Amino acid sequence: MKLTPRVKLALIASLFALPIVASVVTYFFFPPSPTGNYGELLLPPAPAPTEVIAMRERWILMAWDRAPCEGACLEKITAMRLRDLVDEGLLEKRAYHEPGQRRREDYHLTDKGEDLLPALLALMRWGDRWVRADGGRVRLSHKDCRAPIDVEIRCGEGHSVTAADIQAARPS
Repeated sequence: MKLTPRVKLALIASLFALPIVASVVTYFFFPPSPTGNYGELLLPPAPAPTEVIAMRERWILMAWDRAPCEGACLEKITAMRLRDLVDEGLLEKRAYHEPGQRRREDYHLTDKGEDLLPALLALMRWGDRWVRADGGRVRLSHKDCRAPIDVEIRCGEGHSVTAADIQAARPS
């Protein structure tokens, strides 16, 4: 069977048009997820709470355990995340110099970061108990007495508080 020039032209045009048609159909019938990845390396699996959105709409602090790469890539991601935490005011850089070594920078929590520490420790404890089958990879302890670190909610009088004990009211 011999193809006419008009049929050949139609076949060639359909080869170029097919990917465009498939893209349009895919976009409208299978819309992108609202939590999809649009160029960022790491995004949260669900819309973030308001407090996390204040940290530049990223789950910066959760990137440590599940980095998508190794080596130089991991170093760049770590540097980028540390820079974001410094920009957000949670960490500050401090220069130090060991004899015979080049000058380096160390990261320390700011007052804002210290205020966030109980929430981070509570999230870590929750994850160790309910998410990780092995109970967590890191054990935190008090530097002086080596007793395990625990997070507890207390009122201003020092009483231990559970969810049932909490009463909400607007500030006056």
